[in-house]
Amino acid sequence: MTSSMDLKKKLIFAFAGGIVFFGLLAALTVWQQKREIRLRQELIAQTDLAATALNGKNFETAFKEYETLYKKAGSGNYFRVLALHGMGTSLRGSGDYKAALTYFERAAKEPENPAALYSRFEAARTLSLAQDPKAKKAFEDLLQAKNLPADLKQKIEEQLSWLSPQKKS
Repeated sequence: MTSSMDLKKKLIFAFAGGIVFFGLLAALTVWQQKREIRLRQELIAQTDLAATALNGKNFETAFKEYETLYKKAGSGNYFRVLALHGMGTSLRGSGDYKAALTYFERAAKEPENPAALYSRFEAARTLSLAQDPKAKKAFEDLLQAKNLPADLKQKIEEQLSWLSPQKKS
C-alpha cells in the first residue's frame, strides 16, 4: 500500500513539475517575443533618426546614427544591411568615396542581404562618382549577374551609357 502511495506522490510531483516547467517555458517565450518587439521598435526609431539627418544633408550626424543602428542591429539582421548602406550613403554625400565604397562592399557580402546586387550597384555607382576607371568594369560585371532584376538592369545600362564616350558626328 505504501509503495502505491509513493508512486501516486511521485506521479503528482512529476505532473506538477511538468506544469511548472511548461508554464516557465511559456512565460520565457512571451518575454522573448516582447523583447524582440521592443528591439524592432528601437531599430525603427534609430532608422528614422538617421534618415532624417541624411535627408537634411547632415552627413556626419547621419553616419553616427547609422553606426548606432548597426551596433544595435546585431548580426543576421535586415537593419544591419540598411545601416551599412546608410553609412555608405552618408560618406558618399560628404565626398569620401573611398570610405563609402567599403560600406557598400560590406553590405554586398552580408549573408542576410536579400538585395546584394543592389549593394554592388551602389558600390559601382560610388566608383563612378569618384571618377574611378574601375567603375565601368564594375557595372559590366554586375550586368552579367544571374537573376538580375529588370529595374536594376535598366539602372546599370543607364550608368554605362553615361560612362561610355559619346561618338562625335
